Amino acid sequence: MPSSSALSSLAGKLCKVASPSPLPLSSGSCRCFSVQAKSKKVPKAELKTTTEPEPEPEPKPKPEPRGGAQILYRVSSSLAPILQTSETTRPDALKRVWDYIKAHKLQSSTEKSQILCDPPLKKAFGRDNVKVSEVLKYLSPHLSRKI
Repeated sequence: MPSSSALSSLAGKLCKVASPSPLPLSSGSCRCFSVQAKSKKVPKAELKTTTEPEPEPEPKPKPEPRGGAQILYRVSSSLAPILQTSETTRPDALKRVWDYIKAHKLQSSTEKSQILCDPPLKKAFGRDNVKVSEVLKYLSPHLSRKI
């Protein structure tokens, strides 16, 4: 059996053979510690090598309306002055009615769920006051499907 000193010298020789010699850090040759290893940003103008102008993208055609929310309706003559249009979609008609109500301050100050109709709204809805939840119900008869 070899002595412990012989084993330690054998282990030392093996470690020297197995491990590579370390690079000197002061020389700057190691890429991970080198200042030169950091990448520099190149301006975009230098990246383009061709002088051809890029073709402009073609405008995309508008998709055809889908679903009930995008269907155009004709507006009745009694509701047209309020909506200020003769054709509209149902959501747009509701939005325009609400814009009219807010602009003319027709919502009751004491009971916010009531709308006090002025003469043009009274002509369209046929009532003096309407509940907020009933606006679409009274709006629907004035929208006829455009063919």
